[in-house]
Amino acid sequence: MELSSQEPRTDLKSKPTQSDSAAKRAPLWVAIPVLALAVTCYAAFIWSSGADHGGVTYFSLFDDAMISMTYARNLSEGAGLVWNAGGAPVEGYTNFLWTLWMALLHLLPVSEAKVSLLVMISGAATLLANLWVVERLCSSLSLSSTVSRVYALGATALCAPLMFWTLRGMEVGLLCLLVDSCLLLVIGSKGTVSPQRALGISLVLSLGVLSRADFAVTAGALSISAALAVEPGRRMRTLSMILLPVAGVWLAHAAFRMAYYGDVLPNTYYLKMTGLAATARIWRGLEVFMAHTLPYSGSAFALAAVGLLFRDYREHRGVRMLAPVIVAQVAYSIYVGGDAWEEFGIANRYVTVAIPGLALCGAVVLDLCQRRWSDPSRAALTALVVALLAYAPMNIPHFCAWIYSGIYYVNFDHQWTANGLVIRARTPEDITIAVSTAGAIPYFARRSAIDLLGKSDRVVAHLPHSTGAIFIPGHSKRDLEYSIGQLRPDLVVSRVGGGAAFYRNLGYVEAPHEIGRWMTRDLASRIERTSVQ
Repeated sequence: MELSSQEPRTDLKSKPTQSDSAAKRAPLWVAIPVLALAVTCYAAFIWSSGADHGGVTYFSLFDDAMISMTYARNLSEGAGLVWNAGGAPVEGYTNFLWTLWMALLHLLPVSEAKVSLLVMISGAATLLANLWVVERLCSSLSLSSTVSRVYALGATALCAPLMFWTLRGMEVGLLCLLVDSCLLLVIGSKGTVSPQRALGISLVLSLGVLSRADFAVTAGALSISAALAVEPGRRMRTLSMILLPVAGVWLAHAAFRMAYYGDVLPNTYYLKMTGLAATARIWRGLEVFMAHTLPYSGSAFALAAVGLLFRDYREHRGVRMLAPVIVAQVAYSIYVGGDAWEEFGIANRYVTVAIPGLALCGAVVLDLCQRRWSDPSRAALTALVVALLAYAPMNIPHFCAWIYSGIYYVNFDHQWTANGLVIRARTPEDITIAVSTAGAIPYFARRSAIDLLGKSDRVVAHLPHSTGAIFIPGHSKRDLEYSIGQLRPDLVVSRVGGGAAFYRNLGYVEAPHEIGRWMTRDLASRIERTSVQ
């Protein structure tokens, strides 16, 4: 039987090394080792997050995630989606859908010591699901070389920033899964976004804006990607089919927010985005991106840029649809002033969402190298070296630091967990504590709390940027005359400004160091009476 009557192609612009059918799906031996290594790394990462307290292994999350955990526990216990049970509703979280998932986990018959473990396992599940989506994207982009697919899968599965933010309890892995699922729907459309496919894209994007309100920026970028996938005459129709349902969901959530919390946007928006000139905020965002993100991630960005700027899309037409998301995430990160935790050089939460897209763009370049070079072994070796040069700076330093010094901030999380447990054991249940690290301490202490930095305090969030303070998003507003002088917490656990004279003038005395810094005389006498009894 004659298999083909066509002559072999000799055009240098399209010189595949495998048949198109072989590019549909990577061999199992490509994906399985990456998957096995990823599962091993995730398990080791999660287990190293635990610590022994009183003979019990406790797991806790990144402190912002623990704030969401407090909201989730209160909701699961019937107190509402609030930070303090019985307190005024303030939206001190930014991850609505992820917080609801945390609330569901609190309904399971699992102790508080282990609920955070379930959240981390959930994060690992989103990473593994996203790895499957990226593998499908490799097929949609017609990546036929082994090195290109291994790079795309490996740079996603073993991405240090993505592992860190997701496995420490943040919603970043979920957002990556939604973004990449949407890209799969768009790139797989092959130039025709049907009403059914548009509905699927809208559903994915709607889940995104329910996960984070600022996902609206990402949703806009993905809608542009969908418009690029169709012919010019149908682009406005495609945009309207996708964006109108998403806008409806966003507005419905905003209406709920207004009715329940009294604000149309999350409290953290006012905390981070008001009270400071936009130019100062943007300059800070650009500065931290150039100083902390690019030195580690620059090679991955450079390789992706080659893939995006390459003029011949005959083999990988879908690659240009990755560009809007990458540009949008970087631009948004700069616009909001970056994040508060860039000092270790790890990509922040906003940029991390775009990293699988970066990996896919780089994989296109590697695939083109192997398709076009006449010497297959030299092409494969060159592609492998380029892949390592792109992957290593963004990831290897962090993995080495975690192995030798521990995962970033986990030692603080252990300390704050211990603080919370001691406060619960040694103080009356009806006291109020003041904290600047508002996650693990209130969660494990089970005490009403005052957030000195304002994430769950409407008054502080609407203040101007503190004079003389360095601008760090979410950490640059405070008013101790209000938080301490007016609200009068019984116990000041973590101090943000204010010397000893300030607290003594307000009638506070020094607290035992294991529970805090300052406490009221009434609390001191109650603790003393309890100790005597």
